[in-house]
Amino acid sequence: MSHVSVFASLIACLRYGLLSVRFQKFLQYFGYSQQTVGEVKVGTFCRTMSDFALEYRTTRERVVHQRQKKATQRQRNMTRGKMIVEVGRRRLVACVLSSKSKVKLGYIIVRSEAISI
Repeated sequence: MSHVSVFASLIACLRYGLLSVRFQKFLQYFGYSQQTVGEVKVGTFCRTMSDFALEYRTTRERVVHQRQKKATQRQRNMTRGKMIVEVGRRRLVACVLSSKSKVKLGYIIVRSEAISI
């Protein structure tokens, strides 16, 4: 063996040792005990983290989608029973009143300038 290959293998061993110590400290940061740190393999841990990231991402997208649906439904509930129809310079606004009221449907004709939407 030449001196260069011995020197390169020595550097590789040192790097591997430093990286393994750094990985073990990383696992301890995540809450692994001192005994289990030595048993955990890098590939297994990375696969677990990848699975968790995928699950987190899909769950977060589902929650965001549900919030958007609720916001849309809330907006629809605010305008439920009201219909605005444009008729030339005037607007015909049909307002559905509550069922407690004697008049269930009332039509109001107003000028388009009077309506502020």
